[in-house]
Amino acid sequence: MAFPSVYEMFVEDLTTVRKQHFWEYFSGSKLQEHSQSVYSQTVNNDEMQMASNEDVRVGQKITSASNGMVGESVSQITVNLKRNYSTTESYNITAYVWDSSGGVRATGNSITYNSLPTGGFNDYTFTFSSPVVVANGDVVGVGVNGGTTGSTSVNVKLNSSSVENTSVLYSWRSGAWFTNHFGGNANMYLIASIAGGARWTQRNISGTGTFDMYDTVNGGVRVLTQAATDSNVSLDFGDIRQYSPTASEIIYVGRRTDSSTRASFGLTNVAGVRATNFVDYVDDTNNTYKQIRSADATTISQTTSTSEAIGFVIETTKLTLGASNVDLLINGVTSITKSTNLPISSTKLQPSVDALTRDGSANGLSVTYCEAYNT
Repeated sequence: MAFPSVYEMFVEDLTTVRKQHFWEYFSGSKLQEHSQSVYSQTVNNDEMQMASNEDVRVGQKITSASNGMVGESVSQITVNLKRNYSTTESYNITAYVWDSSGGVRATGNSITYNSLPTGGFNDYTFTFSSPVVVANGDVVGVGVNGGTTGSTSVNVKLNSSSVENTSVLYSWRSGAWFTNHFGGNANMYLIASIAGGARWTQRNISGTGTFDMYDTVNGGVRVLTQAATDSNVSLDFGDIRQYSPTASEIIYVGRRTDSSTRASFGLTNVAGVRATNFVDYVDDTNNTYKQIRSADATTISQTTSTSEAIGFVIETTKLTLGASNVDLLINGVTSITKSTNLPISSTKLQPSVDALTRDGSANGLSVTYCEAYNT
C-alpha cells in the first residue's frame, strides 16, 4: 500500500502516492541495536597478512558444537583490518562462510582495499544478504581477490595466546586450509551477529560511537563519534536496500550538533565507509557552505551551495533523486542541484546518517525525523 508523504501531507496533493514508504519519529526511548551478537572474540595481540599470492582467505574454523555461531543464521560479521600501503590497488575484501573443504556456503558484501584508511586497524562490518545456518566445521571469515604480501596486502588482527577453545584460526594457502598458525593456537578477531528486531543498525566504522536519545528540546536521536582521530560512526538499515537511485526521495529533520564535524544525511548502497553509490546532504565544518556529496561506482564529488551556510539550526531537508540529477531542498526551497557522479541505476539504496569528527573530539549529529519512499 502507498500513502502521501506524512511530513508534507499538508502542502502536497493528497492523491500523490509513495512506494516502499517508511517514516519514523525518533522520540521516547533509547535506540536499540539491529543485530544480536552470538560470538565475539576481540582479544588481540598479533596480526597476519592476507593477499592472493599466499593466504587468500582468513577465518575462524569452528571446532565445537558449543560455539555460539553453530545453529545460527549469521547475518553480519565484524573483523579488524589494516591497509598496509598507500597504493591505488582496488581489489575486493569479501565476507564468506566456507565449509570444511573450502566450498562457499554464503557470500557477504565486499569493500575495496583502497577504501580503507592507511595506518591503524579499524573494525569493518560485513553483511550476508542470504545468511546460512552455520554448522560445526564451517569456517567464517574474509577473503581477497588481489594483493601481494609485502607490497599490497591487508593485515588481519588476531590473538595468538590464551585462545578460546571452540574455534581456531585457519587460512587458505596453495589450494587448501592451512591450520598451523602459531602452532595451531590462534584466533581471529571476529564478532558474529544475527538479525534483530530494530530497524536501524548502529555502525562503528572507526572508533566506538554513542547512539542514544539526545536530551534537549527536539533532540531526537544523537549519533556521536568517539573522542579519537577520524572516528566515524553511522546509522543505516543494515544493508536492507529498498530505494531507487533514480526515482526516490528522503526527508530528514536534524542538524549537526557540534563543531569540527562532518554530518551527512542521505542514501547509500553499502553501509559503512562512504566510497561508492551514495548521495548525501552534508554540513561540514571544513566548508563554508552546505553540499550534496555523491558517488557513482568509482568517483566521489561535491556540489556546494553558494548561499546556504553551515550551522547548528534544526532544518527539514529533502533529497530528490531523479534520472539525471539530485535536488536538495532545505526548508522547502531548492538549494543545490547535482548531476555528476550519481549512484548507478542498477543499485538499490538505504537510508543512512553519518558523523565524522574533524578534530578528534566526540562530535556528532541529531535526527528527529526521517522519511523515505520511491516515487
